[in-house]
Amino acid sequence: MTDPDRAKLQVAAVIGAVLGIVNCYVVGFGWIAILLCKLIGAVDGPATCYVVGGGWIAILLYALIGAVVVSAAIYKLRAFR
Repeated sequence: MTDPDRAKLQVAAVIGAVLGIVNCYVVGFGWIAILLCKLIGAVDGPATCYVVGGGWIAILLYALIGAVVVSAAIYKLRAFR
């Protein structure tokens, strides 16, 4: 993989992160907050659900998921050839 290919994949990851953040605001924090409460509640107890109910953690998770999905799609489609 050459340097221009890496640069294109990095741009795709940034675009995917932005799309993930937009998706976070469109879909909402509801289901990700419930998922995080279930995961953290199993470890630390139910008191942490008030801390995790949305906010930066959900936004960062949506951005990470968006970046991975878009950059993987670009890589699999070989759009940088």
